[in-house]
Amino acid sequence: MPTMTWTYVDSIDAAGKPIDFEAFDETQNNVNLINEAIGPAMGEDTFNGTAGRTVVFGSAQADSNYIPLVIPVANPAGNLGEVYFPSTAITTASFTVMNTGNFVGAFRWKILR
Repeated sequence: MPTMTWTYVDSIDAAGKPIDFEAFDETQNNVNLINEAIGPAMGEDTFNGTAGRTVVFGSAQADSNYIPLVIPVANPAGNLGEVYFPSTAITTASFTVMNTGNFVGAFRWKILR
């Protein structure tokens, strides 16, 4: 995880006290650091049933020790089944998502570090 600073935020010591703009800037900077740390790679694709779908992302990760987060964006109506990622199908530049059902609708994905 990145090293974050909270100098201005820590100086807020009373309810109702005006908050300096520096505190907002500091918070935004720390949010940006967290977003960079968890991985900027994200996008959309479609499930491919039991055949699986390989997602290739443009920015390769330093290693394959990340977690692909996949969320359907359409109602799978009970047809998605279980979602899983074969360990051999996670590389620095791609992952393969499998589902045991026959749902072939869209999903959003993001790399979490």
